[in-house]
Amino acid sequence: MLTNDGEMTFRATHPSYGLEKTYLIEFVGALPRGVESTLMKGVELEDGLGRVLNFKSLSPTWIEVTIHEGRYHIIRRLMEAVGVEVVRLVRTRFGPIVLGDILEGRWRDLNEVELINLRKVLSL
Repeated sequence: MLTNDGEMTFRATHPSYGLEKTYLIEFVGALPRGVESTLMKGVELEDGLGRVLNFKSLSPTWIEVTIHEGRYHIIRRLMEAVGVEVVRLVRTRFGPIVLGDILEGRWRDLNEVELINLRKVLSL
C-alpha cells in the first residue's frame, strides 16, 4: 500500500493494531506433520514469537495463511523455522482490502468503500 498518511501507515503495519494480512504460499515437498498446529501455537524466532491466525491447505503445494504482524519477512522466517521451503509468496488480502489480480509492479487506487473500511478497521 502506498500512502502519504503517516498515521494510517503506522496503524496498518504495527502489530498492536492487528491488521490481518493473508498470503498464498507455494512450497516444495511435503508439509511436515503437525505444521498447522505448530504455526497456530507460535514459533520462537530471533525477534520473538511469531504465529499465524489461520492456516488452510489448498493443494499438495499451496497453503494459505493469515497473520496480523508486519515484521520483516515474517512468513518466510516462520516457514523456514518449521521446515517448509517457500517457492512463491503472494499477498492476497490487506485488512479489508482484497488485492485480486493486481500484477507485480502494478497498482490501483482504493475505491471509497475500501478506504472507509480500512479506516474503520484501523480506528481512524
